[in-house]
Amino acid sequence: MSETKETDKTAPGQRKPAAAAQPRRGDQGGRVEQNFSHGRKNMVVVEHKRRRTITAPGPADKPAGAARGAEPGKPGATGAPRPQGTTARGGLSTGEMDKRTKALLEAKKRTAEEEAALAAEAEARRIEEERLQREEEERRLAEKAQRDAEAGASGTPSAEDKP
Repeated sequence: MSETKETDKTAPGQRKPAAAAQPRRGDQGGRVEQNFSHGRKNMVVVEHKRRRTITAPGPADKPAGAARGAEPGKPGATGAPRPQGTTARGGLSTGEMDKRTKALLEAKKRTAEEEAALAAEAEARRIEEERLQREEEERRLAEKAQRDAEAGASGTPSAEDKP
């Protein structure tokens, strides 16, 4: 058989050193030795995922040029809004951020409506309880007046009439 010419600078049958595989773009990572059950070892690069921070857009948002220190109206400052596909703060696109903000506002509105409904229900319940208490008091007074009238008609003096 004919020998093949290898283009790598390593000897035939050997692999590239693990140092050649580096994490991309400043992601924190490192090299780890992977041990297999049959005795083989392998160096692998471990990349750590960056945590996405999600913040609501607000006065802290500045145009891209303003974030770098350029003033509006000078070269390098962009006054135009970002295109739909670009990423906003927290690794979300502007569309995603708008949808998230809209959902949060709707949730707050729904919560406020639910709280108002609960307050109205509690107020109605309180009014109904007061009405029932007044009716009960009126019924007791009517019964007492009726007993007093019956006692006065039968001729037996009531406790109030005695000296």
